Amino acid sequence: MTGQVCIVTGSNRGIGKEVALSLAARGARVVIACRDVSAGARVIEEAKDTVIQRSPPAPALHTTSKGEGEGGASKQASVEGKGKGNGTSVSAQGQKGEEGLSRTDSTAAAAGPSGGTAFRLAGRLEVLPLDLGDLGSVSAFVSSFKAKYGGQLDVLVCNAGVMAPPHTLTKDGHETQFQANYLGHFLLTLLALPMLHASAFAPRVVNVSSSLSYQHRSVRYALSLLSLSRVRLDY
Repeated sequence: MTGQVCIVTGSNRGIGKEVALSLAARGARVVIACRDVSAGARVIEEAKDTVIQRSPPAPALHTTSKGEGEGGASKQASVEGKGKGNGTSVSAQGQKGEEGLSRTDSTAAAAGPSGGTAFRLAGRLEVLPLDLGDLGSVSAFVSSFKAKYGGQLDVLVCNAGVMAPPHTLTKDGHETQFQANYLGHFLLTLLALPMLHASAFAPRVVNVSSSLSYQHRSVRYALSLLSLSRVRLDY
């Protein structure tokens, strides 16, 4: 995912944190969008000594002539080397994953082995404040993000949410859980769509939700009404 820019809401802990770290390990630049900025900063601090090693590309497949047989020349394919190609599998303790990435804890990041590359995980992460319970904060977040990343956005992961808080209303006049889990993310997605449409990659919106949502077909129908064009919606 090198070259891609991702936003993961609520990625200061839990599922969102692991998603953010995984995307960063695959080369993406990831914005940790959360209400508690200090918690987001701790995620980056924890990752400061983690170095991601990338294996070099696998050698090309060459064909060599082995002489002429009856009816014409015969050729046999030979492979010079058995290296793994660049990929997205990450394993701990510095052992290579199945597709060429390994994660190690080290205080030095330099060229990887055999011509591979290495980068610090923390260098791919940044935290920006986002309070989904405040629609003004959502708009301000998008403005800050555009200024910081030049309007490039390739993946939006709507992960943040609250569960069964005391019944209160937000400053916008909506029930807290409904706004934090749905209205805030709806506005964020709506404001992000122009950037996603302009993506040079295959843009994607991922909505993380409880399996209970599948019992409410009205939610799926409402989402289907969004004009997402080439943006893939996973929910």
